[in-house]
Amino acid sequence: MYQIDINSRTLSVSWLIGGCGSYGDQQALSSIYRPNCYMANRRIDIYFNGGATPNGTVWSYDPSLHPVDTNGKKIYIQALNEVQTTFNLDIGSDRSLGKPQEHDYPFDWSFWGVSVALANPFNVSEEIPIIEIIPTDPANNFIPSIHDDQPMSQTLAMLDGTTRTLKGRQVNVRFDRNATTKTFVMTIFLVNWALTLVVFHTTVLSLVSTDPRVDVSGNALVLPVTVILTIPSLRALFPESPPFEIDIDNVGVFLQMIIVSVCSILLLVRSSHRHERRQRTFYQLHGPHYLTPGSILSTDGGFHV
Repeated sequence: MYQIDINSRTLSVSWLIGGCGSYGDQQALSSIYRPNCYMANRRIDIYFNGGATPNGTVWSYDPSLHPVDTNGKKIYIQALNEVQTTFNLDIGSDRSLGKPQEHDYPFDWSFWGVSVALANPFNVSEEIPIIEIIPTDPANNFIPSIHDDQPMSQTLAMLDGTTRTLKGRQVNVRFDRNATTKTFVMTIFLVNWALTLVVFHTTVLSLVSTDPRVDVSGNALVLPVTVILTIPSLRALFPESPPFEIDIDNVGVFLQMIIVSVCSILLLVRSSHRHERRQRTFYQLHGPHYLTPGSILSTDGGFHV
């Protein structure tokens, strides 16, 4: 698996074929996949999900296309031993809540099922067994794991136009996001809440304190504005850029933006109210004519020259 597109619900897979035992080319330069398994030594047609049907795919492997060295041994070329296919991806759903699993980001998961059957185009009576289908590499921070693997038989439309029943394997693969992605997303989530709580604490301290020395300075007013810009910027770092409708946003960025916005308004109103109150107190004590151009109003209601 080399590409998962959650938005378009597609999965791109790169298939590598190998033959073990009598199906492997023992004269190849090196084994692949596992000991005693080499490049397949015969022509094989591989049928995915029904083969020649509209929803299926067929790939023909031809070992004669591989180059040979001066000793006559085949040289492994991956491009000649590989086929790339694209399948529809199933998104798991939580039926009890009536919502798709992607809303549980970053703890969502995806599901994919495929049937594979093999046929020898030169010997229609030969049954080619499939030992196993193994997902090898993670894709887009998703870790694949075999959920179900079982033998099956399937009636397929062959390349020659006939219909045959072939034996093969049916595999279901589940994709979960890796631990690094989950940790990264949850760290950003907690950092945003920490910033929100700092703003909330500053606002509460300003509102409940009767100590005139506890003042809302210009720096404190800048803090909520900075946090408002920081929260969505950190949210944009989420891998795969999930839409703004996942559950972690309902208890995260949406609620955080509301809290910080309300705190910003309260701090601004509190600051304006205290400034007006100091001016009224000063004018009552000294009169407006007492404030000269060289006077500086202090935070304790007095002034300095």
